[in-house]
Amino acid sequence: MSDKQIVVKCKDEFVEYCQGKVSCEAKEGEEFVATLHEESGEYFSKDSKGREVFIGELDIAVNLKLEESFELIVHPPFGSYAAHQPNYEGFKRLGKLDDYVYQSLAHLGNASHHLSWGLTVLDYTDVPKDLREEIRQAGIVIHKLQEKLREHKK
Repeated sequence: MSDKQIVVKCKDEFVEYCQGKVSCEAKEGEEFVATLHEESGEYFSKDSKGREVFIGELDIAVNLKLEESFELIVHPPFGSYAAHQPNYEGFKRLGKLDDYVYQSLAHLGNASHHLSWGLTVLDYTDVPKDLREEIRQAGIVIHKLQEKLREHKK
């Protein structure tokens, strides 16, 4: 998370409309990572459907003024909001936010996938075979580690 971002939690569910259509919505307890637009001094995020949500702004004295439906999360615990990790929303939908072994296995699987593609594109280069073999061995190591890690699943 950059220094131009804040994390907030919605205190009260709301739906906003513009010209008779839903322009944004938030549910109670939903967390947002908001980014500062420096020119305007305003913080915006996206709702669950990708629509822009106004979170708050910096006043003339550069104090943060949040919309009344939001509260600032100052020190959220690891794994409790999207900025900490890739695929947060996917883990949330699966009910796996507290299953760090599951998350680790998923991330290792992604790493293995990317490593495999990295190796595939090297087939079209003059990279020495011994170096490509070392990369292939790294993929094998990842798979072996995943098998060991599966023994610790909940």
